[in-house]
Amino acid sequence: MKKILLALFLVFSLNLKVNAASLCSYKEQTELNREAANVKATYEIKEINETDSEGPITFEVFEISILNITDNFYVQVRNDKTSEVKTFRKEDTTDGIAKFEWGDFDTLTNFTVQVYSTNATSCPNELYKTVYLTTPMFNPYSQRAICDEYSDLDVCQEFIMSSTNITEEKFLDEVSKHRDEVSEEENPEAPSQNEKNNSLNYLWYLGGGIVVGLGIVIAVKLIISRNRGIK
Repeated sequence: MKKILLALFLVFSLNLKVNAASLCSYKEQTELNREAANVKATYEIKEINETDSEGPITFEVFEISILNITDNFYVQVRNDKTSEVKTFRKEDTTDGIAKFEWGDFDTLTNFTVQVYSTNATSCPNELYKTVYLTTPMFNPYSQRAICDEYSDLDVCQEFIMSSTNITEEKFLDEVSKHRDEVSEEENPEAPSQNEKNNSLNYLWYLGGGIVVGLGIVIAVKLIISRNRGIK
């Protein structure tokens, strides 16, 4: 019983210590946690049209959106490619949504979004939530003509979330496998490549057996004929 009471006392003490570390009351922290839970990060691919000295140009970027930023919070956004830190407050948003563009399509980019309380709360600059977002990388193999026919293949997707680059060997292997699968589905009665190979092997063995058999028969007849001639 004493051990149970001691354990409860320690848990209660730890909770008090955690709560006491914040300038906000337990009630305010609960409300802020509930509010911070709504902060999310998303991306979409956006087409940009501009004009330079050579005329109109079109290119794509990732548009990163941080949603549900309120007066009680500001967010800091970092990525694993640069040391840049972007900070957004409610006044930097449109209806609570902060947006910025990112143009790296060569590799995956990992974003870390940290949500901090503002001076509008009783406990400013306290971390309430961390959100993670990864933008995909461009797949150059998606531009191959064969991908127009097999656009559902993973190796034909324009953007991929794999950190391992697709190789020429892997691309050709996946396309070849898919082509065989499609062929079998469209022609279920048509023999597979393995069946064709087995049939060819059987014919070779059969043909060889016939040749050998004929050779034996001819040899036996020759021997019999010679023996008769000797007599």
